[in-house]
Amino acid sequence: MCKINKAVEFADPKLEEAVRAALDKPAGELTVKDLSGLEELYAPGHDISDLGGLEHAANLRHLNLYRNRIDDLTPLRGLEKLDLRYNYLPLSNADTSGILKDIRQSGVDLQVEPTYYD
Repeated sequence: MCKINKAVEFADPKLEEAVRAALDKPAGELTVKDLSGLEELYAPGHDISDLGGLEHAANLRHLNLYRNRIDDLTPLRGLEKLDLRYNYLPLSNADTSGILKDIRQSGVDLQVEPTYYD
């Protein structure tokens, strides 16, 4: 199977629901190719806790997950440019600030407001 046609699995069903709405694909398999078309994701207050699956959204530039409880930013590491302003980021997770630093050092144009929750 070609990598672009590979099915993407989401760890959080609420995230998958938000991605499906953004892509206007309510049913069927979501593939890497589908996610390559995702440039913006606005899902405030969706009770999302896991970003697993977004690592395949290579063209994601704007991500608004305000009022969600994201504890792990690892899936965002491979994205090239990302605006995370207006999100609450978990500083209580010791890895978060390190992951943000890693994301920046990997060449990602990362925009982050200093708004965090503990």
